[in-house]
Amino acid sequence: MAGSPIRIRKGLDVRLAGAPARAIEAALESPDAAVTPLEFPGVKPRLLVKEGDVVRRGSAVLEDKARPGLKFVSPTAGTVRSIVYGPRRAIERVVIAPAQRDEIETLDRIPATSIASAPRERILEALLRSGYLALLRQRPFSRVPDPAATPRSIFVNGMSTAPFQADVHVVVRGFEAAFQAGLDALTRLTPGKVHLCLDADAPHPSPAVAHALRVEIHYFRGPHPAGNTSVHIHHIDPIRPGDVVWTVRAVDAIRIGRLLLDGAVPPDQIIALGGPGVRLDDRRYYRVRSGGRPAER
Repeated sequence: MAGSPIRIRKGLDVRLAGAPARAIEAALESPDAAVTPLEFPGVKPRLLVKEGDVVRRGSAVLEDKARPGLKFVSPTAGTVRSIVYGPRRAIERVVIAPAQRDEIETLDRIPATSIASAPRERILEALLRSGYLALLRQRPFSRVPDPAATPRSIFVNGMSTAPFQADVHVVVRGFEAAFQAGLDALTRLTPGKVHLCLDADAPHPSPAVAHALRVEIHYFRGPHPAGNTSVHIHHIDPIRPGDVVWTVRAVDAIRIGRLLLDGAVPPDQIIALGGPGVRLDDRRYYRVRSGGRPAER
């Protein structure tokens, strides 16, 4: 049971116009998708494909040199259109032209009733093969986790106070079972606790989030940076020398749950689009192709 909310008194909320409406709609898709290793700090990618190769959704296109076995997979079936290099020949992105037919590279499917008791190795193998281990971060230094490390605890952030971040209470609609499955998977990765941190003043909280099972729920209240994971760790379970803690966004726990339940990399995800530079009618949540972006209207 969650106790009284933890009050953060120092900070500042920057009030920006353009908050997205809480409706979700399908976005016009861009003509391609991409795998972008620069999104994952500390990853040293090795190419596993070349231009012109045909790939399935879930086929490995990159592998991390520093963490053998950690693959980065194609978010869609199609053909490798181009490999874009940056300074010093660093791989910036692998661009994939989607095919008409969605061919899928299947993974080990785990029933919802079995995830909470599945061996740690089984969960970790699925995260490595799909590249979804890179959705987590390892503290200190906030790098992609070392699969050989055992975190003392895992923090799930469901309340970022940064402007226009996707709200888990919106994104979870229709994926309530996947969210719980993602949390159950995280409990198998640590011998300690999984801490779910939520906004005490969230509008229209989802019961699937507010009453999640097998995790310890904490509520925070106050101005930014009340929603920062570093603040949560400091107040709940401070890191001591030699400790390793993993963190993940609550919206990414949904993606992990979908991966395990479906036995395949999800073809889409939900993003929030807002800000004063976005037209009023376009400020909302969108279901987009994974690895893609909404096309210009």
